[in-house]
Amino acid sequence: MPRIKHKNDEFAAEIGNRIRVRLVEIKKDSVWLAETVGVNRNTVYRWQKGEIPLHTLNLPAVAKALNVSIAYLVGEGEPPTRDPVFLVVEKNGVEQIRIRIEQDVEIRIEGEAAK
Repeated sequence: MPRIKHKNDEFAAEIGNRIRVRLVEIKKDSVWLAETVGVNRNTVYRWQKGEIPLHTLNLPAVAKALNVSIAYLVGEGEPPTRDPVFLVVEKNGVEQIRIRIEQDVEIRIEGEAAK
């Protein structure tokens, strides 16, 4: 008999997707998360697929491991900010300019430096 979809299934799938995306962003895998949180790796796989809900007792540990807020995991908060990227321009081995990039931007290099 097929299982009837419930709105909690969709909620679990949304949380699982946030976990999956965040693991990619921080360059970690499900095994790492399972070891860090103290659960079986199959549990993490099932969270990611939305097959089982993330238990409220595990929410703080998962959020901490992924460096996000609990509100973000449950779809109520802002996505995590990315670490800034620094663009350093040197001349003769001496730093001339350091640019801090806080968000995704397009950078074009023109003139002699581009060749």
